[in-house]
Amino acid sequence: MANKSEATELYSRKDTMFETDDKKNAFMNAWLAYKEQTDAQDREFADKETEVGEAVIALVSEILGKEKPLIEGREQEFGRVIGNVFRTMQTLVPYHHQGNDGLIKEQLKWYEFGMREGLVDKIIEHDVESMRNILGERGGWAASTGRLELALDALTTPTCFRDLVLGEGFELSPTKLSYKSPYGRVIAMGHKRGIWTNLTEERIHNIWTIPRYQGYADIMGVHFEISPWDEDTRMITVEVFPLGEAPA
Repeated sequence: MANKSEATELYSRKDTMFETDDKKNAFMNAWLAYKEQTDAQDREFADKETEVGEAVIALVSEILGKEKPLIEGREQEFGRVIGNVFRTMQTLVPYHHQGNDGLIKEQLKWYEFGMREGLVDKIIEHDVESMRNILGERGGWAASTGRLELALDALTTPTCFRDLVLGEGFELSPTKLSYKSPYGRVIAMGHKRGIWTNLTEERIHNIWTIPRYQGYADIMGVHFEISPWDEDTRMITVEVFPLGEAPA
């Protein structure tokens, strides 16, 4: 933890996001005002977590025409989730936050560390191996049923993927997944503050995303055709093919 003198030095340093002390102080005041507002709101939510959860569950269930509530027995937890979503979406300084910001920032820390220390290959190997049992299961399902979409299902069903692409969403057909790279907005803001300066979306795509997905495909016994990086669209597509039937 930084001591008082170090914290003072960090605050007084020049920051590319805030060219002048006036802008730096304006940001601090805006943040303090936001904190006061959302802290008060957190206390209000805390008193009514179950009530909020029940109300939202009932509303969504009704809109979707469900006879039974979509969530039962976890109303208070769901109310906390709703409260956190409100706080996140109300975070407008120094930029408008999205629901996937926390996950993205944690991933970027490890991407940067891995690239800086030359550990990316080992991290990918560990990631793939940690998924071996699940991937082997999904590959077996795909082989026994002939349904290749079950291989893509291994990428998109886990909530971690859906949380990651929450800001822009994704599109899924039986054999093709498309989504916009989720990292650019946070990387750009980080660069302004001297953070994650060795990262770009293209680098993450080439060094992390492609080899990791290829490792998944190898275990499942399928071929993933992964699009090259496109700086204009930032779109990533993953198409699944049987082994030996990949496009030339």
